[in-house]
Amino acid sequence: NIAEIPYLNWQWKVTKLPEGGDVRTRATDDQAAQVYIVFPKFPLQVNSRIIGYIWDTNAPKGSIAISQKFSRTRYVVLRSGKNDLNKWFNEKRNVYEDYKMLFGEEPPKMGKISIMIDSDDTKSSAEAFFGDIYLSRN
Repeated sequence: NIAEIPYLNWQWKVTKLPEGGDVRTRATDDQAAQVYIVFPKFPLQVNSRIIGYIWDTNAPKGSIAISQKFSRTRYVVLRSGKNDLNKWFNEKRNVYEDYKMLFGEEPPKMGKISIMIDSDDTKSSAEAFFGDIYLSRN
C-alpha cells in the first residue's frame, strides 16, 4: 500500500546513453535507465497504470511525458544527458504523490517494480547499473 509506504528509493549509474534517445518521440523512445512501477487494473493489458522514472538522452530533466506507445504509461525524467555519466546517484520518489499528480486519481494497489535499459528504437546501445531498490515510509 503506497499510501502507507510511499517512497521508492534506488541507486543508479549510466555509463552509455542510447544515441538520439528521446522519450517525447515514438521513433526514438529509448532510455539508458528506467525504473517502472506497475499498478494493475483489470483488464491488465489495457488498463494498468505505469510510472516510469527515467534517465533520458535528450528530454529535459524534470519533464513529464506520456508514452507514445502506451498511453497509460507516464514518465518522469529524473536525469538527462551526458553530464552525469559514470556517477552513482541515490534517488527517492514519493510514488503515492507522483501517481496522483500523473493520473489525477487515487492509486490502486501497487503491483510490480521493474528495471530496464532500452535502445531498440534508436538501434544503438546503452548501459546502466542499478543498486538497492526498496520502499520506505519516509
